[in-house]
Amino acid sequence: MTGPNALRESVESLQNIMIARATGGQADDAGYRSSRETLISAAEIHEALPSFVRTARDLSQFWSFISKTQGYAPRREFIWNAFSPLLDHLEKLASGNPAPATTTAPTFNQRAPASKQTAKKLRAFISYSTKDKVTAGAVKHTLASAGFDCFLAHDDLQVSEEWRQRILEELGRCQVFFALLSANFLESPWGAQEIGIVVGRGDVPIVPLSLDSTLPFGFISHIQGKPLPQGGIDVGAVLEPLARKYPRLAIPILIRRVREASSFRGSEAALLPLVALYGRLTDEELYDLADAAINNGQVWDASLCRTEYLPELIDVAGERMRPEQHRALSHQLLHSEWYPGDEP
Repeated sequence: MTGPNALRESVESLQNIMIARATGGQADDAGYRSSRETLISAAEIHEALPSFVRTARDLSQFWSFISKTQGYAPRREFIWNAFSPLLDHLEKLASGNPAPATTTAPTFNQRAPASKQTAKKLRAFISYSTKDKVTAGAVKHTLASAGFDCFLAHDDLQVSEEWRQRILEELGRCQVFFALLSANFLESPWGAQEIGIVVGRGDVPIVPLSLDSTLPFGFISHIQGKPLPQGGIDVGAVLEPLARKYPRLAIPILIRRVREASSFRGSEAALLPLVALYGRLTDEELYDLADAAINNGQVWDASLCRTEYLPELIDVAGERMRPEQHRALSHQLLHSEWYPGDEP
């Protein structure tokens, strides 16, 4: 295993070479390929490398990516920001105070305004027994990280609030309702009432999640429940059936998961629930999904995305894509490289 100080030197060397190439300086292609090979082979930081390092095998391919943004200063800032989390991690590792090595590199998107890149959050109500509040808190955390705006009574109610009124208000404005079913839930005086209020609205998708094999009952006995895995809620498994029935609610969150995917396997898991929905995408949803795939090297270069999921998107909806999107995505899938820009 290469030590953190040596890895940091390799990261800084690679960063400097890429900045030089991006800003008109002298860049050593052999040095780039050597540093890149060293870092990619370092298993402890492989997933933390910026996605464009993993997909750009030489400086020519890197130029095809970086040339899509105009100006030396923005390019330099992008590269610094992309490498900063990894360099911070290696510095802490060398000092004996490690932190998780993760990167969230900014992406370039010249086809849609920035406001299109943040999907509106779905307002979710989580109904549960207070005896299950630890599990309920974990479910809230996972859903929130996926783009839901969750109400959880023991987290969100203040002591001074008229809590019954607040619960009624949240039940009246939620867009999706999660019922955490358990033996404890059946004994709760509030769970069945919350379900009844939501059912009475008639327009709210209800997702029953079973903590201990308890089945949906009463007004929701006709709804197929899902067991909650020990490892926590599978957001993709929840969103897929939700999207089939309420596509306008769920599809923006599914697209957000594609845009923010940070690994090949994560990209495949994020894109798979959308495959069955390609034919139901609105034009704006299609444009957003195409941009998310084009601008994230972890998506278009992931094996199943490149060979199955994205070619099917082109087959089903390619004629409705913007022409530049169709060209870029087709090129990246065919050549496994960033769509080329114009050399200066």
